[in-house]
Amino acid sequence: MDLGKAGWLSSLLEESVAAHVRAPAPVVPSGLSESSSGRARARSYVRRMLRASGLLYGTPADGSVSAEGTSSESAGTGSPEEVLFRAVMRTFARMALDIAILASSPEGPRREQLLLLFAVLTGQLDEARSVEEKVRQGQEVPKRLWGRVEDALERRALSLSGDPAYGLVLHNGALYADAHMFGRQALDYFSRGGLNHEMARRRIDFAARQKALLVEVLTGLACVDRQPTFSARRAILRQVEDLGLPDELEG
Repeated sequence: MDLGKAGWLSSLLEESVAAHVRAPAPVVPSGLSESSSGRARARSYVRRMLRASGLLYGTPADGSVSAEGTSSESAGTGSPEEVLFRAVMRTFARMALDIAILASSPEGPRREQLLLLFAVLTGQLDEARSVEEKVRQGQEVPKRLWGRVEDALERRALSLSGDPAYGLVLHNGALYADAHMFGRQALDYFSRGGLNHEMARRRIDFAARQKALLVEVLTGLACVDRQPTFSARRAILRQVEDLGLPDELEG
């Protein structure tokens, strides 16, 4: 699976769904019983998953090894940045699929449902709405929609693949904001049985504000001893631009 090659996202999500079918069922979080509401179980799971998977710290636990059920091509080839990005994608997908089970979500086209969630992650609510409509009608999602989400994820892979020399250590914090937003969105989608567009927009905006605050704090720390050099300022500005923050926050 090569980033930039059409169809990589569909293949990765298909492998993730297949691996999840063979994997053990997610365990009900401690402190809760099987009789607890699906939403409560899924909410507790999200909190635990962010820590157990390593996403709380910006690097998934399987970032350097092949995940069960994935081909060697999709799991372990390419640059270290690509390997890390694919590991993040697989971890996000596994988290959403576990949430679907814990929330007692009816069986459905999980690959397409994951596509919808990744569209929301990249801020593509119009595309998410179109995917949801196709899923509701039992129709195939057009390749152009897959392509739009793929392109957006590839841009995100570049912005979160690492921290350039002289830049800010943004990767861990930015990825956690994304993971938290993705998990909460998956929880809402599977427990509600549909996409609440207003709440999705709020989650996207909240994650953007978290990243903007992170940039502000890290920039302040970088300037404690002395003003950044020209090279450092250029790297920082490039990182901020790559985050794709709204204009009112990027300024």
